[in-house]
Amino acid sequence: MSSAPVDKLQLIEHARTVTPALMTEGVPVLVRSIAKALEEDVPPEEVLFFEAIILTLQLLDRALFVHLGPVNRDIFMDTVLELIADGLTRLDIDVEGFRQSYNDRLREYSQYREIITQPPKGSFGWEWGKRLALQYPRNSAVSIPLLGVLASEQYIVLVKTLRELGVFAPEVQ
Repeated sequence: MSSAPVDKLQLIEHARTVTPALMTEGVPVLVRSIAKALEEDVPPEEVLFFEAIILTLQLLDRALFVHLGPVNRDIFMDTVLELIADGLTRLDIDVEGFRQSYNDRLREYSQYREIITQPPKGSFGWEWGKRLALQYPRNSAVSIPLLGVLASEQYIVLVKTLRELGVFAPEVQ
């Protein structure tokens, strides 16, 4: 675990800085990437948006736990989830339904400790990709590992970004 900011107000401020960027920059890029991986049978835009948010929150939650520990992770994630709920409300999206789905996915994915493994089957990325790809059956089996790699790449980008923003301590060389 790194010695990143542990001041509660600083963590909340970081979460308030990170969340809008995730929603306006990170999630739309992820939506396009998911659609590309599922090019044979692309889900509706709202499904892509939902999956991109769920994936981003899952990966953020895991990164925060590893780098900040459970208490600081809770502070940060509570702020992020509150801000996302506010944004979803403005978009007239069912916030309670989203919260329920998010909590269900947290429980479902908690059994997969690794983001991606070699071989990837059984990792979080694989299971997330499989769940999504199998909902749209015209996709080929190649979609599952592509989505798993996408999850892994998204995790790396999140950690790097949070380091650059000072949420996580700099990487020790």
